[in-house]
Amino acid sequence: MLILVLNGTAPAMSILDPVKETNASLMKIANGLSTYEKEAAQYGGDFKENIEQLARERRLMADLGIIPDNKYSTDMGGEKDNEQKVLENQEQRG
Repeated sequence: MLILVLNGTAPAMSILDPVKETNASLMKIANGLSTYEKEAAQYGGDFKENIEQLARERRLMADLGIIPDNKYSTDMGGEKDNEQKVLENQEQRG
């Protein structure tokens, strides 16, 4: 007998056109047809784990004065742009 234990996420879908599928996911979220959690699960990811890791990475980059390329990122929290945050962080550290 085979028993599978899952972490609550569906098996990852294959991606035929990642740009179109990403844009479609963002459009569904923006229009209330889906959620970040549901979209992450469709691709075998965990939304909470994703955002926690992103927060750790962004804090580290800010601490090191690294300004990431924001070409494709979104400002989900209505926060200041990353460059401004890095500059403020550097001013606070002296």
